[in-house]
Amino acid sequence: MKKITNYHFHNFKEAVNNCCGRASGDDIFLSDMSTASYSNAEKNSFYSEKFLKPFINMETIKLDDISKYRKQMLGLPEKSCFNEFPAVDAVCIDRNNEWFFIEFKNAKVENQISSIKQKMLNSLWFCFYMLSKSGKDDEVLNSDAIKFSREHITYIVVIKRDKNIDDAKEIEEKECVNKHYTHRKLIEVIGYYFKDVYMLTEYEFRDFILNFKS
Repeated sequence: MKKITNYHFHNFKEAVNNCCGRASGDDIFLSDMSTASYSNAEKNSFYSEKFLKPFINMETIKLDDISKYRKQMLGLPEKSCFNEFPAVDAVCIDRNNEWFFIEFKNAKVENQISSIKQKMLNSLWFCFYMLSKSGKDDEVLNSDAIKFSREHITYIVVIKRDKNIDDAKEIEEKECVNKHYTHRKLIEVIGYYFKDVYMLTEYEFRDFILNFKS
């Protein structure tokens, strides 16, 4: 499995550990792309073992699993009313401090746009909150968090090719000329929330992992 060894990813992992009351260096919140893609509805991974074997899996932080610790971070009483905020499946940061929020959608994406947009803001705010609370802002918050997001954070939606035939065709055509396909309902958030927002199928996503600057 491909490891992410750069300082920026390690620093964010330490921020998560600090906020969740874990020891420095604890790897409990590290996951991998196969596990992060697990679908509660389908009760299995986004990927099959047959598909993953020829390609590289990669470690990540599964942000959605950490959202349950938000109550503890806020210091709320154990019995207080609390709703977990949905967050993205995976966060990875490359050696150039470029952030990638990755959401796996094992369904027709046209019906998931509202959910995707909700997770965008929840995930951004949650990451910034943990950096702020831990004091490990890594030059993200000290400069301008909104500006940083618009210049350094990319949101990728990974979809199943067989469930999104038309979108998959658009993705393939764009990727062949080194461009990315953005769903028409997500174009409006580029340059507003994020540096970029685009979609890949499980087949193009393998190249993202292979080319990731860990």
